[in-house]
Amino acid sequence: NELKEIETKLASYVVELNVMQWMEQDLAQHLDLAYVLEIGLKHILPISGADCGFIITTDNNTLKIAHSKGNDCNVKKLTASQKKVLKQVMESREIMTVGDMQDMPDAAPLDKEARACVAIPLVTHERVLGALVLESRTPHRFSESMVEFISLLASRLAAALDNAILYEQIGQQFEELQRLYEQVQELEQLKTDMIRIASHDLRGPMATVLGFAELIGWQDENTNLTPQQVDYMREITQAVRRMQSIVNDFLSVERVEETAKGRTFGHIDLRALVIQAADEYQTRAAHHGQHWQEDIHKKPVWVFGDPAQLYEAISNLLSNAIKYTPRGGTVTLRLTIEDDEWALFEVEDSGLGVPLEQQGELFRPFFRAVNVRKNKIEGTGLGLHLVKKIIDRHGGQIVFRSVEGVGSTFGFLLKLDNNKRKK
Repeated sequence: NELKEIETKLASYVVELNVMQWMEQDLAQHLDLAYVLEIGLKHILPISGADCGFIITTDNNTLKIAHSKGNDCNVKKLTASQKKVLKQVMESREIMTVGDMQDMPDAAPLDKEARACVAIPLVTHERVLGALVLESRTPHRFSESMVEFISLLASRLAAALDNAILYEQIGQQFEELQRLYEQVQELEQLKTDMIRIASHDLRGPMATVLGFAELIGWQDENTNLTPQQVDYMREITQAVRRMQSIVNDFLSVERVEETAKGRTFGHIDLRALVIQAADEYQTRAAHHGQHWQEDIHKKPVWVFGDPAQLYEAISNLLSNAIKYTPRGGTVTLRLTIEDDEWALFEVEDSGLGVPLEQQGELFRPFFRAVNVRKNKIEGTGLGLHLVKKIIDRHGGQIVFRSVEGVGSTFGFLLKLDNNKRKK
């Protein structure tokens, strides 16, 4: 008899080990939540001898039946009394075993015909995910040793359930991010389309208006225009040119934003770009009655970047210096080498300067300082924003100093292309 008892126990242990192994293998196959719930009850229900099995989960403190399996287990919702009992199990984190429901007036079985029940909290990493509920229509169906074994399976189920829930949450977050990305893409496309409209539909009419306005202006000596009408034509011409400047600024910002990250940059002699820009803007400074000074490095200054974008950044800084410097003021251009590692380009002016309290906003798009608006100096507030985007794209740093009423210095630092210098 003792030998048979030992053989029976060994056989039972083998069955339990096989169930644990098969369940472990199946749970490792997928992270899908529905799959994990089904596999859990598929293995636990037969070995336990239960007629019905339920996995209860909690979502924002709300209990629900996540999955059920067994004979006539069609329960979809929990009653208030069932929720109360399950909450006690989950809060205490202790297993509840009922040998015969008829001996417990307060019992709230999920299966109306159930006589025996075991409820095991599903706990992993100190977090309660829900509960495993097994019910049998046979009284005292769940022995102490069986409950102990089921609790081992429940702990493995809890770990797999935790991973599946996390996987599902990540999937939902990914879908949300993908949806937001698609919305951003649509908005980007809309913005691009609107700027293209500005390029195509605005530039043409403006060029026509400007052309005829300048033509009338050239011929005003041979026309019967009154001095007032000549002034009107001059204002029309200036207004159209301002509109062209605004459109050009918008297109410049868009061009920088749309430049692909993988765009091929090249070896550039920054000194050559600065000299080219200096030749152009020195003449403009002279027309404005300003003094022009320059200090340009004597040898090539090699950097790695996009020549069109860098020339645009240089031009913007020179144009601003001339625009905000009064007649008789000084514009100074400098290109030097710093610490044998950086190329430093600066434009210093003796213009209005920027109020200290507004300097933090200077590179924000459409920002214009108070003193600039008071002096009615035209502009879009996009130039410095454009320069910063270009320099950021090139891995450089913006240089800025200003004292209101004294003047400003704007510029940038770019890493020297030492490979090109060595060649």
